[in-house]
Amino acid sequence: MVVGVNYGRGRTFDEFEIGERHRFRLPTITETYINNFCCLTADFNPLHVDIELAKKTIHGERIAPGTLTTALTFNTFAMLVYGTGMALLELNFKLPNAVKINDTLEVEIEILEKKPSSKFPQGGLLRQRMVTTNQHGAIVADGMALLLVSKEPLYPKVGPKA
Repeated sequence: MVVGVNYGRGRTFDEFEIGERHRFRLPTITETYINNFCCLTADFNPLHVDIELAKKTIHGERIAPGTLTTALTFNTFAMLVYGTGMALLELNFKLPNAVKINDTLEVEIEILEKKPSSKFPQGGLLRQRMVTTNQHGAIVADGMALLLVSKEPLYPKVGPKA
């Protein structure tokens, strides 16, 4: 089952179901995205910032930092738990293919596991898998995360009045 995005508030622990999937299309990765991310994180690896050196690598051109790819991938789920996410407990990624300038990415998230938290009874644990592909269908990120999500919104719900 693919579930749409719920804008306006994050989903609570009880609103997630094992097996549900969410898809997000990300903006096209531009040179500006890469330059800004490299400046923000001080990642000045020539593979990301030096056009001439990057031409000599196996990629033949500049590529996005893997940390940019993982940040964009994970942030899609973070928006699903906007205001209900309590803690990121585990995060692991494999990056089998490089992201290049002008790649357009799509993320699919699947909820794999859901269980109440004994340590924090006001929340529950969600394990998810995140797979990001480029416009050619190649996997550029494959990750797993474990999050603590609140059972109640941390702010008033918004939406149509009943």
